[in-house]
Amino acid sequence: MTSLYPAYDPATGEFSRGGKRRGSKNTRGYITITVADRPVPAHRLAWFLSYGEWPKGEIDHIDGSRANNALANLRLSSRQENARNSKLRRDSKSGFKGVAFEPRTGRWRARITYDGRLRHIGCFATAEEAHAAYMARARGVFGEFARAG
Repeated sequence: MTSLYPAYDPATGEFSRGGKRRGSKNTRGYITITVADRPVPAHRLAWFLSYGEWPKGEIDHIDGSRANNALANLRLSSRQENARNSKLRRDSKSGFKGVAFEPRTGRWRARITYDGRLRHIGCFATAEEAHAAYMARARGVFGEFARAG
């Protein structure tokens, strides 16, 4: 009798059955695996197959790659922690997370959101300086979930 679940390789994050790779990327960039005719997010299935229980919270991809399901790249997180590890927004004009140009002053403004509030960090001569200030605060507040972008 075959297992309901495909084989999982924790080192690579890949799933296989009968020597063939399994899984497909959905529109959001996550890999899904079909189990009993239902799509299951691969990162959640990887957690289940590795630890014997379905994750209670969210699963964060440490490197930000939604397709990298290697066990070393997965960690339990809250929704807030997962959001803190987000990538730089596509519409960023500064090219740095937490940084925007302030035309009124001609300087670069650094801001960060936590505890439900947007907080001003400071204004700086360069975007790089503003980003360094953002990252210093993010590391202090977000810890291991701080992401440069």
